[in-house]
Amino acid sequence: MYLQKIEIQGFKSFAQKTILHFPKETIENKGITAIVGPNGSGKSNISDAVRWVLGEQSVKTLRAKKSEDVIFSGSEKKARLGFAEVSLYLNNESHQAPIDYSEIVITRRLYRDGESEYLLNKNRVRLADIQMLLAKGNIGQRTYSVIGQGMIDYFLIAPPSERKEFFDEASGVKEYQIKRNQSLNKLIGSYENLTKADMLLLEIEPRLKSLTRQMKRLEKREALARELKKLQKSYFGNINLRLEKEAREIKENLSHLEENNNSLDAELSLIEEELKKLQQDQSRNEAFESLKNKYNNLIDKRAILFEKQAVLRGNKEVEYKKMGKVDLIWLEKKLAGIKKEKDYTAVNSKNLEKDISAFKEKAARISSAKKELDAKKIEVEQKLNELQLALLPKKINGAEFKNEMNAIRNEYASLINKMNQIKDIAELDELKKEAAVILEKFSALIAKISEENISHKEELSVLKDALGEMIAKKERVAVDYNNLMIELNAKTERGKIMRESYEKLAEEESQIAKELIEAKAKPGSNKETIEKIEKEIKVLEEELSLINSEISKASDEISEFNRKEEEKKDRLINFQRLYQEKQHRINSIVEKINSIKISLAKIETKKEDLEAEIAQEDIELTGEFGKIDNPEELIPRINNIKKQLEIIGGIDPETKEEYAQTSERFEFLSTQVNDLKKAISSLEKIIAELDETIKVKFEKSFNAINKEFQNYFKLLFNGGNAKLIKIEEPEEEEKTSGEDIAAKEGLTPPSPLPPEADEQGGIQKNPLKKYKQKVVFGIEILACPPGKKIANINMLSGGERTLTSIALLCAIISNNPAPFIFLDEVDAALDEANSHKLSNILDELSHRSQFIVITHNRATMQKAELLYGVTMGEDGTSKLLSIKFEEAASAVRR
Repeated sequence: MYLQKIEIQGFKSFAQKTILHFPKETIENKGITAIVGPNGSGKSNISDAVRWVLGEQSVKTLRAKKSEDVIFSGSEKKARLGFAEVSLYLNNESHQAPIDYSEIVITRRLYRDGESEYLLNKNRVRLADIQMLLAKGNIGQRTYSVIGQGMIDYFLIAPPSERKEFFDEASGVKEYQIKRNQSLNKLIGSYENLTKADMLLLEIEPRLKSLTRQMKRLEKREALARELKKLQKSYFGNINLRLEKEAREIKENLSHLEENNNSLDAELSLIEEELKKLQQDQSRNEAFESLKNKYNNLIDKRAILFEKQAVLRGNKEVEYKKMGKVDLIWLEKKLAGIKKEKDYTAVNSKNLEKDISAFKEKAARISSAKKELDAKKIEVEQKLNELQLALLPKKINGAEFKNEMNAIRNEYASLINKMNQIKDIAELDELKKEAAVILEKFSALIAKISEENISHKEELSVLKDALGEMIAKKERVAVDYNNLMIELNAKTERGKIMRESYEKLAEEESQIAKELIEAKAKPGSNKETIEKIEKEIKVLEEELSLINSEISKASDEISEFNRKEEEKKDRLINFQRLYQEKQHRINSIVEKINSIKISLAKIETKKEDLEAEIAQEDIELTGEFGKIDNPEELIPRINNIKKQLEIIGGIDPETKEEYAQTSERFEFLSTQVNDLKKAISSLEKIIAELDETIKVKFEKSFNAINKEFQNYFKLLFNGGNAKLIKIEEPEEEEKTSGEDIAAKEGLTPPSPLPPEADEQGGIQKNPLKKYKQKVVFGIEILACPPGKKIANINMLSGGERTLTSIALLCAIISNNPAPFIFLDEVDAALDEANSHKLSNILDELSHRSQFIVITHNRATMQKAELLYGVTMGEDGTSKLLSIKFEEAASAVRR
């Protein structure tokens, strides 16, 4: 695994997105990259960025005062940014890091509002996840993966305990220490939970025993209660079935009657429509009036023509008289015309007499019907008055019914109040009986009111309907009678006129016949004037003939209309009779329906009473309950069980729930205790195994590092002696608390650590004391350059301390090489000779680790494959340029 590239944006002086690419590793060499630049250009900000993305939390280590100081703060030419982001791209094709990705991208992002996030391959993760991944990948988060300015000296002047952290990462035990700390945290929580669970069990157990005794009594009571419910369910269920069957039969009968009633209502509606059509046929009345007007107009027109004809005949007669003679032909024609008119008048007179006779008969029938309707109207009005008088006391007694009902309701409310306060079963049974009596009284009162009101209201409604129909029919008969009398008077008057006309025509006929006899003896007349008059008379006769034809036709139409009117009147009478028959049948069915409804209401009242009793007894009529013929036989058994329940007495209904909860809680806690004990045992085993692993790996690595330290020290100093010494932690006194142990292990317990029971049942004061890690407390460094005797490392010169620190660092890297290592000006204090020594060592170590070196040293630059130059721009941001060393050398040769 090696570092492919770094992306920096908004971090310190790197405002713009800056990418550093690194050479691909080879089988023989992982490469050295040098980063150079003047002081203040921002070179060290690159190593700070790497330290920051690896999870560094100390702002002091990052050379800042607060966390947001790492975000580019702006300059005179460039505004400040709102976030900082750094990403490391690691090639993991070798799968050195235990993750199924060939490329690992670790990103850290910080906003000015303080929000921070870690990303692993663009997925948000916790810092702990990053730390564990780095530990498994052998990447030092805080130590030798990034060696910053001042850390070389700090290796030597740091306390032994802090110096040990370098060795933890170098020995590869950091991963196991993280796991151990996690396990120890879980162990602390398990001990705490175990103590709490044990204390809760001690509290619950006495109450559980008491509840168990109560549950036995409750189970016996519940068994009796179940038997009682079963019997009550059978009793109430069969009574309910009986009532439902009766109600179903009544409803079926009621449905059948209502269907018949609806059918009769439909037929009655059709009859009513026909009656309305027959009674309100305005168009026929208008047609009849038009026909009568036409007939009268024709009669009037014919009378006018008769007058004109008489005038012309008179003129003709005058002409004949002037000549001293009378025209025989004219007299003959006049006589013939008079005879014809006389005959026509006689026929019309006979027809009119027939019409008058028919009208008189019809008027007599209508008058008789009118009298009959008057008599029936009087009879219905009398019945209506009697019924209203009968209902008057009911209205007066309505207040009494209301008072009685209110009294019953008050009794029932008082009874309910008593039942809510009752404590004795015997008193409860007595109150149930009183409730049954009150409900029976209430049902009887309602049934009585309903029955009387329904009966009288239905009878009153029928009488009112009949009276209304009679009044309407009487009015129609009166209108028909008046119209008939008007028409009869008109026909009688017309008949009188026709008789007078007939008598006049008879006299004229006699006179003309006499004149005709006299004219036969006289000579001829003036023909021209007479012929002219005769032509006019002929025209009038033709008109008269046409009018007489129309009059005859109109008379026939009137006769036909009268015939149809008679038929319509007959149909009207038949429909009225049929209407009365249907109405009578409907009234009969309505009476039956009302009677059935009263019966149904009684059954429903019984059913409501039964449902109230079922609700009071809290019975559910669901499922099977067994059909029996005589459910009343179950009453003695029901009463016997009630007595047994009364003897047992009442038990708190919440006992069962409390027992179930307490028992469940006890079982749960017992299970939890067992699980916690298993978890503690497992965690103890894991911690012991981790302690052994840490001890073995640390011891092995320490010895190897110590040996390499001596070698590198001699190499750098050309001799001398150096070695590392382990400092064991002294035994602690008994008073050391578990919290102190946890704190020394780098843990923070969630609460004061719980005590632990020993084998004799006592409580141990420090249950975690045995889990204190028995490892090296610190590392001491002894170094003596050749030709010197130095008892204390602080007596070394600055260069000697630097070389000693470099020797130790090289020993650590050699023993457990990290995938990549950042060195920030570690060679700053070295002279040229020692710089060459260090560059040679780095060249040798680059076979196993990738080095990124921030330096001013030419010897180090010569070993680098890639050079990055960092400059500070005018806008206050760091700029980056790169060149491969081979290309630079080639450019120099050219």
